[in-house]
Amino acid sequence: MMEAALTQPLPQIPPFKAAAAVLTSFDLAALHPAQYVEDRDDALVDLLIDCEPADKFSTAQRWQLAEVARRQVLFQLGRHPDGLRQALAANPDRPDDPVQRAMDELILGEGEIGHLNQRSLEELLALARAVDWLQGAVFALPARDDLLRRIEMKRLLKPFQRLLERGFVGRADELAALHDYVRSKKTSSILCLHGPGGVGKSTLMARFVLEVVAPELLGRRASQPFSFVYLDADRTVVDPKDPASFAREAVRQLAAQDKDIRDLAEGVQRGLVNIASRAETVNLESAGFDGAPAVGQLLLPLVNALFTRSGRPVLFIVDTWEEVQAAGASSEEAILDLLFDLAANPSVRVICAGRAPPRMPGANGIPASRARVSRWGFDEYRQISIDSFDEPTARAYLEGVARLPAQAVEPVIKAVGTAPLSLALAARVIEREGIDATTDLALLVAKVKSEQVQGQLFTRLLGHIHDADLQKLAQPGLVVRRITPDVIRHVLAGPCEVDVPDDKRADTLFLKLVDETALVETDEDDEQIDVAGSRRWPLRYRADLRQMALQDLRRAMPEQVAAIHAAAIVYCGDETAPRGRAEGIYHRLASGDIPPDDLWTPEMARWLRPGSMPELPARGRAWLLQRLGQSLDEVTRAAADFEAWERDTAEQARIYLGNRASAEALRLIRQRPGRGPTSPLWLLEAQALVQGGMHIEAEAFLSKAAEMAIEQGEPGQCYSFLLLLADVQGRQHKFEMALKTLGRAGKVSAGVDAIEHLRCLLAELRMSRKLRRYDADSEAAALAILDRPATQRLLERRPALLREAVAELGNERPEIVIQALRILGIGQVYLPSSWAPFRLPAWLARLLARIVGWLGAKLLGEASVMLTIDLLRTMIAGVGPSGESSLTLTQLGIHLADRLRRNANPAIIKWCVRVYRTELDAITLGVESR
Repeated sequence: MMEAALTQPLPQIPPFKAAAAVLTSFDLAALHPAQYVEDRDDALVDLLIDCEPADKFSTAQRWQLAEVARRQVLFQLGRHPDGLRQALAANPDRPDDPVQRAMDELILGEGEIGHLNQRSLEELLALARAVDWLQGAVFALPARDDLLRRIEMKRLLKPFQRLLERGFVGRADELAALHDYVRSKKTSSILCLHGPGGVGKSTLMARFVLEVVAPELLGRRASQPFSFVYLDADRTVVDPKDPASFAREAVRQLAAQDKDIRDLAEGVQRGLVNIASRAETVNLESAGFDGAPAVGQLLLPLVNALFTRSGRPVLFIVDTWEEVQAAGASSEEAILDLLFDLAANPSVRVICAGRAPPRMPGANGIPASRARVSRWGFDEYRQISIDSFDEPTARAYLEGVARLPAQAVEPVIKAVGTAPLSLALAARVIEREGIDATTDLALLVAKVKSEQVQGQLFTRLLGHIHDADLQKLAQPGLVVRRITPDVIRHVLAGPCEVDVPDDKRADTLFLKLVDETALVETDEDDEQIDVAGSRRWPLRYRADLRQMALQDLRRAMPEQVAAIHAAAIVYCGDETAPRGRAEGIYHRLASGDIPPDDLWTPEMARWLRPGSMPELPARGRAWLLQRLGQSLDEVTRAAADFEAWERDTAEQARIYLGNRASAEALRLIRQRPGRGPTSPLWLLEAQALVQGGMHIEAEAFLSKAAEMAIEQGEPGQCYSFLLLLADVQGRQHKFEMALKTLGRAGKVSAGVDAIEHLRCLLAELRMSRKLRRYDADSEAAALAILDRPATQRLLERRPALLREAVAELGNERPEIVIQALRILGIGQVYLPSSWAPFRLPAWLARLLARIVGWLGAKLLGEASVMLTIDLLRTMIAGVGPSGESSLTLTQLGIHLADRLRRNANPAIIKWCVRVYRTELDAITLGVESR
């Protein structure tokens, strides 16, 4: 074997390591050293110490240099004149993979590369890996931040490009309406694109997004692109019950599109974390509104900055709206709150897409609260209803996109109609069976209802898979949601009577199924798996088509369907990862079984979304919805027993109370009588009365509820009622009466834990403070509980109680002031204007706050920080917090916490405690939110 040598020696770099460092992988027997070695075998043994298998799943004997060793050798080669090039030249027969090609390009071009705009996602990912390896070794590398930004944009646009691969026709009116909306000057509106499954909503949205975001991908002249956010409610990255999850993903996407806003984006993310920390279960200490800015308001500084830079509004798209609706009316209303807060700003345009339009307040099942009726008027809501193609467009689609012969076009339209998905499936059938199949299709379609046409066509396609074994697997395989070689071998093979004796045969069948792109798609929400020595995404059937064909399958093959469910339950029983165990839950529910409670874990929720599983029986659907904390749909709720109804009502009521919708919570709670003494609805009804400002009614209700709980032998329930009763009395300035009520609570507190006892003690201290009394006994008892390490950890998760603790005990325990600054921020509670630190006109307070906020952020001295916070509090008073003020206050609170951690200045501690007391009094004395 000829061995290459460098023209100049490389001191302290073993020759085989030098050669291996510039290769992504190598065959040990074929590797050439970078310069001559006397004993090849010894040198290779030394090399293997720093190597690892290139793919631990592969049977091929290929190796790669370990990460740390690779970076060290590359750095050393980069310090040697022409060292990298000469090491690369030692092995001219290099691997043919994207990362190796990127390494070659960077080394041979000395960091200079061509335009990045035309690179695919795979090429950019490979380039980023090579740049990471060559840091410090090559002088002029592409900027890593720029690469990551381009990668993120490619990832965002990839699903849209995939939908348009076969072409696009028609929809000119709908596209014009979308363009008119995003370019119009009218604000405070949301546009909803809706239509049934299979009419082309996703393809239309893909075309529109590329036209306004990346027109060059459509062969058009590049122009100033719109910044955009794409939020698919069916993806696990967002939770339809949590508006903050939508906001966090929006911030991540926007930060990836413009590097100049990343610092601002980090501040917004910190603000969202603070909001999340305040979003706790509705109970006594969180019954009052803390005045935190809405999630949408917190996003506005970011979108305003992008709007100022480009002059174009930021586009927010929420897709698969039916998943938001499946989470319940209360969740849908919370997401609509976020979207309308955004849409009210001229720098934002919001588009929702789904099978049905959003249910608006006052209509279609969502009650209207007084605060929202005027803001959510129907004049602020636009709709585009999308239906099947007209006939000229259908003909253009079949001829131009599907490329059918002219003589087949009219027969196909007559046979299956003009729905885009039906046309696409019919074209595939014609492609496989020939033009004579049109007559057969017409007869087949005539026998079924119109909504079953696509399912019949899909089933017909399944029957024309070329491989005989794969054909046996494909149609019954619709029962499973996730397809891997192991699922083929251990779940499908037996019931489908296919011989799959080993992993090799399973891999072969899987790879053949990958090629059936009309039927399946890769599941990139999953983790990659090993298939025949390479990494692959698992597969899933196209969702809409699976639902249609699954109905026919259950009717035609009930025994085979049951056998697949049974095999899947056994197979998933051995799974340890949450995804695998979630599939086991799915197959139990789909087969009509109710899983044992101990099988359920919260992390499974991301893979078990009822909106995408209409095939579940009602009983299993109710079980799943309860585990997910989602409201029952109308049919399931009406048929539910009292226990299921009560759990669902309690969950929905908590969401409504969290959204300040007390009237809606009361309406739900009072729908059915018959609750037991330990029902959670008693306390929730009382909290709804308190939140609605009905203090007299709440006081009478709680007094009776406390008596009932004692009569029923439920001291714990009585304790909770009495604490809330004392809070209601305090809101009415009945402080003496409240102290007596808290004394009664102390007498039934024998079974409560320390944190619940602390709640009572803090309430006693607050009432005593309002009466200008000093309660040494309660203070000592509260401090004793507060000093326990477990208590401070619990306060991390109960921020409203933390505010109470700081207000009453902060002067004695400065460490909880620091904790509160970090978790709660400071100064963000809505105050009446009479409570403002300064008496200034609103316009002047706003102007001064911006000026001093900017100076305070620059100077960060203690006096300037406190002055800035007080001015911002003045601005907020009577108006409420904005996104800008909230961001500034969050940053200043973190800075103040850091200063106090280094030096607990008593004057600053005292000032912080005074601010938190003002905030607490604004909450507990019943100050109304705007």
